[in-house]
Amino acid sequence: MELTIQKIQNMNFIELYNSLHYAKTNFVLSISIGGASSNLDWASDYLWALFIGENIAEFCESIVANEQSCLIEFLFVPKNSTELTSKLLWLATPFEEDSE
Repeated sequence: MELTIQKIQNMNFIELYNSLHYAKTNFVLSISIGGASSNLDWASDYLWALFIGENIAEFCESIVANEQSCLIEFLFVPKNSTELTSKLLWLATPFEEDSE
């Protein structure tokens, strides 16, 4: 099953949990990288992808990262579906800078 941050943002806890816990398949979490031409933007995208991978790794039986063109794909098998669901929903929450 393929997941993206955008797909996760459209799921509630139960939907994501059921997908992770009951599916008898490996998962792919695709993170877009390199959407801009700036080297700083590329670095920021890679950092974000690595941050996501590091945060979900402890809740996976196995996890592997592959680079595919403008994507980092994490192939993983869930170990702790409850904690992984919470972490993925937290990571998918849009970050809004304080305008003050």
